[in-house]
Formats: sequence, structure tokens, C-alpha cells
Amino acid sequence: LSHHSVLGTSFVAMALPSFIGSIKHFRLGHITPRLAAPVAAGTLVGSFLGGTATRFVSEEDLRAIFGVLMAVLGVRTMR
Repeated sequence: LSHHSVLGTSFVAMALPSFIGSIKHFRLGHITPRLAAPVAAGTLVGSFLGGTATRFVSEEDLRAIFGVLMAVLGVRTMR
């Protein structure tokens, strides 16, 4: 599979568990409702723009960008 297909499939697989988790956290009072709509809107716009942008990125560049992003997030998580 291409890296484009793997990333797209992974994101789709995360959608349902994320939605169910969001409902659970909302019921527990962990979500500020007035902030939820702008965050959701930003997520939708960012997802659309990111998905559109990947059509113009080569397989090799996408792998490199993804690898750098994962390394940066890994370092930030360990701090």
C-alpha cells in the first residue's frame, strides 16, 4: 500500500473511537461546550486542507514529513 493509503485508512479507523470517546468525555463534563464547536470546525477544515494538500506531495516527501512530525511529537511527549 502507498503511504497515502495507509495514512488515510489510519485516520478513518480513528474517527469512530474518537467520536465515541468525545461523547463519553462530554457526559463526564470534561468538554467545555463553548469551545467544542470552534475546535471541531478547525479540525474539519484542517483535515480537508491536509487531505487536499497530500495530493500534491510525492510518496517519498510524505514519508519524510510524517517521520519528522512523529519524531518531533515523540520528543515533545517525553518532556
